[in-house]
Amino acid sequence: MVEATSIWEFVRRFPDDLSCLNHILDTKFGVDRVCNRCGVANSVWLKSNHKVASCYQCGVVVRPMANTMLHHSRIAPRVWFYAMLLFANMPRGTPAHFLERHLSISHKAAWRLGHSIRRHIACLRIGQARIFSNPSYSVQIDETILKNVVDISGNSSSVLVMGIWSREGIMTFPLRDRSKDSIIENICQLVDRRVNIITDDFASYASLSSRGYQHARITHSKGIWVDGNGNNTCGIDSYWSYLKRYFRTTYKRVSMENVISYLKEAEYRYDCSRKGEDMFLKMISSFPDIR
Repeated sequence: MVEATSIWEFVRRFPDDLSCLNHILDTKFGVDRVCNRCGVANSVWLKSNHKVASCYQCGVVVRPMANTMLHHSRIAPRVWFYAMLLFANMPRGTPAHFLERHLSISHKAAWRLGHSIRRHIACLRIGQARIFSNPSYSVQIDETILKNVVDISGNSSSVLVMGIWSREGIMTFPLRDRSKDSIIENICQLVDRRVNIITDDFASYASLSSRGYQHARITHSKGIWVDGNGNNTCGIDSYWSYLKRYFRTTYKRVSMENVISYLKEAEYRYDCSRKGEDMFLKMISSFPDIR
């Protein structure tokens, strides 16, 4: 069962802006509020204006929202947290017009808020970036073309995306082209050579075995979807279906420069759903710099 934070839990835990800012301080300094400068515990507290905090021991000033997604925002911290709750509890993405209606803000502000939350999620994903190294789990690798993308001129376009799927998680990213050099380079950077790789019979994957990988090729071109050892690409194929539905139904016009943040949001939702984790609690577990 997927865990989720209800609106009642949210109201009880974050009744005002002060509780949200204190939570951000806790994520940055720990529950003990140990000052990074002097090392004294329980010394970092918000000042009366709630915009900055300081250490009562050494006097260093800390701005909890600096360089985070809340940086220089006129939107109240509690509204940001509520927007993240909406993001977490919407199964197929959160468009700007939805935030506009629920938060009573302008469409431009809603778009910027949603974009900042996606950048926050992308930074969390990058911070958790890993090499697929567990030999107990095979990885399935494939590439696909995503439509519903617009170029810098506003014209309809598409983007080539590569995906690496395993029971540990999913990773996707734009791919320059489908050449052997481009594909193999990314695989060598992200997948350990002890891991069994499963792909289709596209020619660019053919050299994986010669590079020391255990490689199973499923000959989709001949209508074969499972080989004699039970290897298949159903995991990555099902994720492509999830991702394309995500773009087709919710985010219908994504600019090329923002594709990565939308990909990371989809990954985050998918992994939280598979592992039964509370997406909202994960989103507020850290506030990395996004600037």
